[in-house]
Amino acid sequence: MQKSYIIKLALFILLIFVVTVNNIKNRDNVNDISEFYKTIRCTVCNGQTIYDSNTNIAQKLREYIAMQNKQGKNFAEIRQDIIQNYGSEISITAESATIISVFLTKVVPWLFIAFSLAWIYLHFV
Repeated sequence: MQKSYIIKLALFILLIFVVTVNNIKNRDNVNDISEFYKTIRCTVCNGQTIYDSNTNIAQKLREYIAMQNKQGKNFAEIRQDIIQNYGSEISITAESATIISVFLTKVVPWLFIAFSLAWIYLHFV
């Protein structure tokens, strides 16, 4: 009986890991321009994106992105242009979030919950 619960728990953990990794890979696939603005850091505001910032440079970057998008460039191409001009630090994407950091922030809490529930079930039920 315990073996089937361990197998189910392992499959559940594997499913969470696969979904988390898939979210990391799809983070760059932005369809809405305002969502794209949230993935570009403001160069003069500490900790803000160009979506949140009202600075002159943020406004100019939003205008540049909108113009490039209207000309037919996709967001990945626009991101590459911006990174070439400002450096990789301007981009908030999968490059800035490693598998390890996402694993620690998204998978480990679920693992803790799953193992806690399994422990409670095995010892008290």
